[in-house]
Amino acid sequence: MAPGRGVSAAAARVAQLMGERSDQTSAKHRATAYHEAGHPVVAYWLGFAIRSVTVLPGAHPLFKRLTTEGRVDCNADWVDAKTRRDAQRCLVYGVAGPIAEAMASGPTGATDTDEIESCRHGADRWGIAFPAVERQARAMLRLRWRAVKAVAEALMAEGTLTGTALRTLIKANTVRRKGDR
Repeated sequence: MAPGRGVSAAAARVAQLMGERSDQTSAKHRATAYHEAGHPVVAYWLGFAIRSVTVLPGAHPLFKRLTTEGRVDCNADWVDAKTRRDAQRCLVYGVAGPIAEAMASGPTGATDTDEIESCRHGADRWGIAFPAVERQARAMLRLRWRAVKAVAEALMAEGTLTGTALRTLIKANTVRRKGDR
């Protein structure tokens, strides 16, 4: 073997692995962006206040632990709901993220099973049919997919969006329908 040939082969393999890792990181970042974009788009149309959304690492407000996932600062939580209708709205908001991620990633797209199970538990607690919650979220996302895509792309570029920026993006990228606000 010529001197240095093994080193260059090893360097090429490291570069290949780094490229694969970069592709995986990029795919994960995209999936997270679509996941987090699904929440505020649905929240907006359900009438919830959206303060911000991020795909940057940080402490998860519920679990007080560092997470590499994003988060949305919004006033939608089925645990605090006062009525069955409010609980259903919160649950639709809750599953919108994992559903948006799956819609963007295709049939093999990973979803946040903990988030889905939490919403399933909430639906059981409130006596709400969980498949109806999923159908409603999926329908809202389909109707407003252009807005989900715009928010996801902005999140991939910026990392964090304020409530004002979110509302502007959502409004600008949603076809208005009779009855929309």
